[in-house]
Order: sequence, then structure tokens, then C-alpha cells
Amino acid sequence: MGSEKDDVMILCCSLSCKVGWYHISCVQLKQEPSSDEDWYCSSECAGSSTYVYCSCHHKCAEDMVQCALKQNCRNAEWYHKSCKGIAQDECLPDAWYCGEACHLEAEGDDYVLNHTKAIMWEGLSHLSRRMAVREGDGAAMLEDWKIDMLQFWNRNHPKYFTIAHHFLACVGGYAPPQIRHHLMWNRVANLKGKPGGNIGLDLCNEHINRDFKELLANSNGNYTPQKVKRCSQMSGPYGRTLDDGFTDVGLVDMRTPNRKRRPNLYKADVSRFVTEYSSDSLCDYIPGREHDAFPNFEAPNQLFSPVRLGRKLYKFSHAMDSWRQIKNV
Repeated sequence: MGSEKDDVMILCCSLSCKVGWYHISCVQLKQEPSSDEDWYCSSECAGSSTYVYCSCHHKCAEDMVQCALKQNCRNAEWYHKSCKGIAQDECLPDAWYCGEACHLEAEGDDYVLNHTKAIMWEGLSHLSRRMAVREGDGAAMLEDWKIDMLQFWNRNHPKYFTIAHHFLACVGGYAPPQIRHHLMWNRVANLKGKPGGNIGLDLCNEHINRDFKELLANSNGNYTPQKVKRCSQMSGPYGRTLDDGFTDVGLVDMRTPNRKRRPNLYKADVSRFVTEYSSDSLCDYIPGREHDAFPNFEAPNQLFSPVRLGRKLYKFSHAMDSWRQIKNV
């Protein structure tokens, strides 16, 4: 329906209505119906058995209660008493909330808790990825790539988003079976052949490449094939240290100057953290809290512009299909 942006809109009370919201000028109304009056856009919607309110979405000749957040309610705003387990003659408080989510939102946000949840999400995600790599679990690493692709989209990293799509498309059926198997299961290296001692090939190659480039840089641009060969030989000892750095290392005690490993360091660090921060109630909901360093911290978990994302994925997939057709010709 087309009208001015500032025109008042009303909602048809039939859940099966094909439009839902209408400008009052488009339905020839001079004013908005009262809040306790059901309004339907047509006789067809009025005769429907569906109802836009309550969690049951059924018409019922029964008293209803309104969430105190009103139009900002997380769910349906109006509810049948029986659907919420409320007796018909039961008296409710002036500010009644349909559930805990609306009750907490009414009290205000807790930006400290938001930060805690964001850190826990990142930490647990990193832990799951690290375990998948160490175990060489190709299926789990594939699932991590799916999540990463959405993060690349949300954080506007087009290069990595494109790489992720290409990889997932190849594993999902675009590439031949042998290459798909290679992409999923040949993604790690184990320098010592120890169980749980895998590291990612990309990480291994990146360190060797950086070491190689650094050695070449020291030649001030004057290097011969013999020097290149020597550099590749010199990276061998460095490669032997990768396992110590990434697969056989304990967590480092940052307070120890010589950075020696200590047994059970992880448990000791967790115990020390709990002792020092338990009084701060970092995992409790306390409305109005915020960190001085980053006030009003929020960790959005929604997908930005999903329609545009779908169009982008369709465009990439269509391009890959076109190249396949050209190759087959």
C-alpha cells in the first residue's frame, strides 16, 4: 500500500491477512481504531479463525491481558489469560509482563553482561575451532566455515566472504568428489604424528612463508636461485619448532619472565580469575551497568541485510555455474 511515511498504520487482526499493516488513509479511515477494538481489513479476514494476538493465534471469547511493553512486546502483546495460566478472576499487577525477556527489557540493559556474553561466545568459538583442527575433524571445520562466512558478511570483509563461498560451494558439490574429499579432510598437518597434534595447513604455510620472506628481505633484493634454495633449507629447523609452538604447548603463565610451562596452568588461571572477579557478578543481570572503557556495549547477533546477502550468494553461485557450463562445452 502506498502513502505518506508519516501516515498512521493499523494492523489487521487476522494472522492470515496477506498484507497485515495498512495506512489508515488507504482503508478510508479518519482515525485509528481504539486499542481494545479488533479491526479487520475485509470480511474475509474477519471470518478467519486465525488471530494475530496471543501465542495460540486463535480467536477465543475470553478476557485478554496486555504485556506492559505494549507494542514493544517481544511476542504477541495481547494474550488470553488461559494461555498464560492465569485464572479469569485473578488480579494482575499494574505492570504485567508476558515473560522474562520483556521484564528484563523493561528494567534496562546490562552492558557488562553483554560484554561477558560476547567474550564467552568468541572464546568458545575459538576453542571449538582449535579442537576441530587438532583432531583433524573436517566436518566440524566445514561448519565453522559456514559461521565464518556470515561473520565476514556482517563485518564487511568481501575478500574472505568470497573465499568462504567458493570453498563451501566446492565442498557442497561444485568440485569433483576427489577434490571435495581433499578440501574437507586434508586441511591439517601433524609434524610429530601425535594424537591431537594437528595444526592448520594455512597457519603452517603462513609462518614458513613469513620466515622465507624475512630471509629474502635480508638479502636486500639481491638473491639468486641458490640463495632461494638455501632459504628453503633454513626454514627446516624453524618448521620443527612449529609443533612446540602450536601443538605441544601448555598455556603460558604471563607472569613468569622465562615463560616456562607449568602443569595444570589452565585450571590455575580459571581459579585465579574466579577468585578475583566473582564479586563483580559478570554473568548476572544487573540493569544499568556498563564498563567505563566501552559504555553502551552491545554485541549484535542478527544477520545484516539478509536479502542483499541472498542476492550476493545467488550472483556468486550463478557465476560459478556459468564457468562450469563453459568448461563442459
